[in-house]
Amino acid sequence: MGVLYELNWYLVVGTENDLLEREIDCFVTTKSDKRFYPIGAPIPLIVKSIGCMGMVEVTSFKVDSQSTTIEFVFTEHYEPDNVIAVHYFSQYKAGK
Repeated sequence: MGVLYELNWYLVVGTENDLLEREIDCFVTTKSDKRFYPIGAPIPLIVKSIGCMGMVEVTSFKVDSQSTTIEFVFTEHYEPDNVIAVHYFSQYKAGK
């Protein structure tokens, strides 16, 4: 018997409302299912309705029976038309 986990190299949320600021520059979001994220390595933050918002480092994540709660900090902020943001968003869309 196995457990299904998903390994993620992008942090993707539906809207900015899915990001809750816990402390200054420390955010938390919850995803359904069991997911793994690299800790301490920069990964793109994709907001589906906007694009790539920047690079974040996951500081911790907690997996329970129904969901995963992710805490992260921004390492870089991008405007949606930034060349790096456009690249990551296009890569995300191509992988769907």
